[in-house]
Amino acid sequence: MLLGWVVFFFFFWFFVLNNIDFGGWVKFNVGGYLVCDVFGFSYNNEYSSLVIFMLMICTYISVMYSFHYFSLSNVSWLLSYIMVSFSLVMIILVMTNSFLVSLIMWEYLGLISYILICFYDNSSSLRGAMVTLVSSRFGDVCFFILVSLYYIGGCAYVSLLGLVVFVIVSTKSALFPFISWLLEAMRAPTPVSSLVHSSTLVASGVWMVGSYYYLIGLGNNSYLVYFFQCCCFLTIVITSVCSLYYSDVKQLVALSTSNNISWVFLILSIGDYVLAFVQLLVHAVSKCLLFTLVGDYISSSYGGQDKNQINTNIYGNVFGLIYLFVLLVGLSGFPFMGLYFSKHVFLDSYMNIGFFSILFLFLVICGFIMSCAYSVRLFIILFGYLSFSVYSLRVDFNMIGLVVMISSIVGNYMCFLIYSPYSFFSFLSFFVLFSLLFGVVVGVVVGCNYINYRSDWLGNLFGVDFLIDMYNRYVLYIWNYLFLCLFRWEIYVFEFLNDCVSFFLFSYLFKVTVLVVSVFFSLFILFF
Repeated sequence: MLLGWVVFFFFFWFFVLNNIDFGGWVKFNVGGYLVCDVFGFSYNNEYSSLVIFMLMICTYISVMYSFHYFSLSNVSWLLSYIMVSFSLVMIILVMTNSFLVSLIMWEYLGLISYILICFYDNSSSLRGAMVTLVSSRFGDVCFFILVSLYYIGGCAYVSLLGLVVFVIVSTKSALFPFISWLLEAMRAPTPVSSLVHSSTLVASGVWMVGSYYYLIGLGNNSYLVYFFQCCCFLTIVITSVCSLYYSDVKQLVALSTSNNISWVFLILSIGDYVLAFVQLLVHAVSKCLLFTLVGDYISSSYGGQDKNQINTNIYGNVFGLIYLFVLLVGLSGFPFMGLYFSKHVFLDSYMNIGFFSILFLFLVICGFIMSCAYSVRLFIILFGYLSFSVYSLRVDFNMIGLVVMISSIVGNYMCFLIYSPYSFFSFLSFFVLFSLLFGVVVGVVVGCNYINYRSDWLGNLFGVDFLIDMYNRYVLYIWNYLFLCLFRWEIYVFEFLNDCVSFFLFSYLFKVTVLVVSVFFSLFILFF
């Protein structure tokens, strides 16, 4: 463990503290700046170091948690190898500026994520892995089209280029209308969710938009930016409202992930790349730790993920209460913690740009309120009805206490380093604080007065799950006619021909025999 922390801080110093120059670019080159002509790698922008730093932190936490989750068994070693392979593929993807290499690594991300999701090898995990794979294939096909467009010089088709980029990004980052696959992917082991579905797979879309912002036309196509913002707001609204309805704890965290990734895309849409990646780093580390904490509750509840099955024992659980509170208030954006400064800077930056919109501001404030509301509801689910039983099987992941504040510290330090600290104490700060307090009230009301009603509309993510249902019906329809492929037509044909020939020969020989016997019988009667 000590050696791991030494290696971690070495890489932290080498990649981040020693290389970041917020006034310029990071100068660490492994190749040239290549678009799509040949294979090559380049590490020459101001946010690649943030992404690699985020990947190293989350990989280390998730791998250590996998040993804790599976109790140092052979399963934990196998899962750790696959998770490290996934992180290496993601690091290579971040370090390349070549469309061709990005396409190859993009395919590997989909393949390894499929293996990780179906790790349990049961019907439920296989279904989730298949849904994830099919959703990912839409983005893979569009990535092929994007590379082809650049090779043949078809970048003038702005509408086609925008549609292709949107499908690529939304399939990986769980934006509208591809939200459902992230909930299906929660059938994977919790260590996989803490890595893949918090900081790597869902962050790949953010990396692509940030790296190829002008190459894919976002910088010159205002209509594409507006369309992107509308889809992000739809994702925020759908995930926030459904988070107040769903009762599965892991699915609540997954909806929170999709919600926060949408905020990152909104920040990217106004052109603030550094702030977007700071927001991504803070969210990824916090969500990785939140998955480990929720995984401990699920393990102590005999695998139950529903809010009525979670065992929240008060004895020996004070630190778990503190860790959960710190993580959730940080993700909610409470003052001086977690995402507060990044959201504050986002609002301040938006107020100063040219295309100010009251509707946009209203949707942003509603998003702040709903984000705080579902975080409060998750806290109430886990600690709202504490059990005073002395019997508990809970074993805490001790590493949480060491790094639970690292995301808030790094995020706040970077925001103060980049932006003026005086802007955080303006009237806008009180406005943000008021919206957060209103979100707390909404979360308490919904969490404490939960009404048991059934709504297919909310349960299906406002109809987004219709895509999954349509896919399932299509698979069942194909399965009904699968016997046409499994049926040995050649054997049937040969047997039919053999029967026909046999019948023909048998009937012909029978007729000849009857004729011969009749002739001999007639001759016998005539002459004898």
